[in-house]
Amino acid sequence: MAGNRHRRLRFTRYELTRGVSFAAQVDTSGLWTGIYVLEFANGHEYVGQATHFPTRLATHRRRWPDLTAARFAPAADRDLDQLEQAMIDQRGKQGAQLRNQVGVIASAEPTTLDLDEGDAAPPEWITAEPGVPQVAGRWREPKGEAQDRPTATEAWRKLKMHDDYDGIVQTLALYVAYVINPRPDQTEGKGWYLSALPSTSRSRDHHRLAALSINNVEALVIMEGRESGAQPWEAFCFMNTAPVAVPRWAAPETEAGYYKTTGKVTTVFARLWPDLSPLLLDRQMLQAARSLAHGLLRKGPGMFARFHNYHLADDVFGRVQELASRWPPADLVSDQWLRDHHLTRDQLGDQPRRRFARWLT
Repeated sequence: MAGNRHRRLRFTRYELTRGVSFAAQVDTSGLWTGIYVLEFANGHEYVGQATHFPTRLATHRRRWPDLTAARFAPAADRDLDQLEQAMIDQRGKQGAQLRNQVGVIASAEPTTLDLDEGDAAPPEWITAEPGVPQVAGRWREPKGEAQDRPTATEAWRKLKMHDDYDGIVQTLALYVAYVINPRPDQTEGKGWYLSALPSTSRSRDHHRLAALSINNVEALVIMEGRESGAQPWEAFCFMNTAPVAVPRWAAPETEAGYYKTTGKVTTVFARLWPDLSPLLLDRQMLQAARSLAHGLLRKGPGMFARFHNYHLADDVFGRVQELASRWPPADLVSDQWLRDHHLTRDQLGDQPRRRFARWLT
């Protein structure tokens, strides 16, 4: 158990002198995989993991000039996620003021995706304030072999034939525009990626239509399910966010979830974009979604990034451009949406819950 293993970690503490590289103080050859704790001048700490601590420390020092010391303990690569979370939990219970905001998912820490060696500043997708999504640079970069993978092309063509394809694209575009915002073009296929008709978690009565994953976590999944083989299919989606209290009117169903990479999450089930729109217009919900998404983006590419479906992404980015041209879109939650649901705005908190999650059991 990781909870037991973290007590056996053997930390070595290193004082850090401003202007003096870590390599000038310590022999940095050999293996440096493990867990570390950074110490700051104001008493704060930051817990992290690294496969090569000296490189990660150099990135930290460029970002945080108030670093004064670091503690490092070797650990096996396979244990890093669990040990990191266990150390975060331990230091939090001991009263340490951590710069990790929500476990490891909302950390303000840049990774090698943010800064290459020698870079002076983090990229725009980290520093820019949320606002109109900028996607102009997206079509300038060559996609290479990934664009022409036959399996991705075939999956996209099949998905395009689905009756709800337009709603699928709109749902994905809303997430990209509002959550990956403000520069989704800078991290596409690197930190986040789309899949069409993924084969994971299929059964006779439910299957995935599309998924947007960040690092190794499914952030937004579009599915369809049915009560039985004799019943019609019904499309729905679920979105993962940092833990948050979801307003009853904003989503028909929520669950507490957990991922090894992130720790606790809130999973919100809804129909497609008509239900996702009011979620993303709720300030707390949007902040929780961005907290999870941007924290995962800082972790860098996931294991399935090479399978990003650029054909589906072309359609999604086209829709994002449409949303950006009239930002913020005034019709995301309109009076017509309320009329279609036979609701007034005052009644939104009194509606019965729909049970989409039953198709996942």
